[in-house]
Amino acid sequence: MKIIVAIKQVPVRDSQLRVDASGKWIQEADLSFEINEPDAYALEEALQLKEKHGGEVIALCLGPARAAQTIREALAKGADRAIHIEEENLQALDTLGVAKLLAAAAKNENPDLFLTGLQSDDLGYGQTGVVAAELLGLPHSTIIMSVEVEGSKIRVKRELEDGWFQHIEMPLPAVLTIQSGINKLRYATLMGIKKAKTKEIKRVTSVELGAAPAANAVIEKIYLPQKTKQAQIFEGDAKSAAAKLVEKLKFEVRLIRAWRTQSCVLCRDSSRHMMSGIRASAGVPTRHAGVRAPQSEEEYECTRGFRAAGREVAPDVVGNAGGGSADRLGHGIAGGGRGRGIGDWRAGARSGNEESRQSLRGRS
Repeated sequence: MKIIVAIKQVPVRDSQLRVDASGKWIQEADLSFEINEPDAYALEEALQLKEKHGGEVIALCLGPARAAQTIREALAKGADRAIHIEEENLQALDTLGVAKLLAAAAKNENPDLFLTGLQSDDLGYGQTGVVAAELLGLPHSTIIMSVEVEGSKIRVKRELEDGWFQHIEMPLPAVLTIQSGINKLRYATLMGIKKAKTKEIKRVTSVELGAAPAANAVIEKIYLPQKTKQAQIFEGDAKSAAAKLVEKLKFEVRLIRAWRTQSCVLCRDSSRHMMSGIRASAGVPTRHAGVRAPQSEEEYECTRGFRAAGREVAPDVVGNAGGGSADRLGHGIAGGGRGRGIGDWRAGARSGNEESRQSLRGRS
């Protein structure tokens, strides 16, 4: 089985990238480069297929002279030989131009399997393998998790959305784009590094393969993302700063839903007296037995903070005062209004407070 693996050299992931003077690409002078990660997994899959079924693995790389380092790495890991398409102005090519050059080089080898990584770490188009398959007139499949050779056919496992997978049988030859993480990558051994120095690297130019067409997709500008957020420091002690932070998270960022932080007016226990069985969308709490309603106006002060049995209660407990009686709410709050749902707990609290005061005054 003859397997071609397309590999690409990309900047190291942790590199500090700077835009060049043209504003259309990055400064490459001070960067370190490595093999594209999805391509490394494609190479590993090809090497494992070779170990199981025999054959030959050919590394195919399109790039400038510095890409020879990445080609040597592929040879050191186990590729038998390599083809280097020399192109110094790689960023001037779009997906179609790259795919045409790779397809032209692969066509001369007549491979049984043509593997590429799912996408490149620098541009991330995810189209090169599919376009190359169309140019070669071969069946293809993408996001491959495993490959099994069955005579003149292969059976592949594709990754879909939401944890689903698809199993497909395909005839050979075929083109596959490999997903990252399907195998454990091997390291180049010392013996492999020594052997790589003697392995063949065939160098061709884009002119010899047929010059790539003018790019249809052109990068007009590269720029750093604009900062739209800024840090905010909350003044005061820890308690007041925490209260301000919670307020921000609730009503500006909306990461905390108000009903999740509510606690009982009387005992401040949010774990036992939470609205068990509540549907957040409906906003209708269940009754909680054994919780008494405030017996005096002193126990039920204002929406800024209650005093129950001589203890402070957090301001956010007013979220429980969505109106209605203490029995219906089940949180020990004597609200006289009707429930307005969780989304309007502030309005419900204000209405419930006033009506409860009037009720308490009438009883006294």
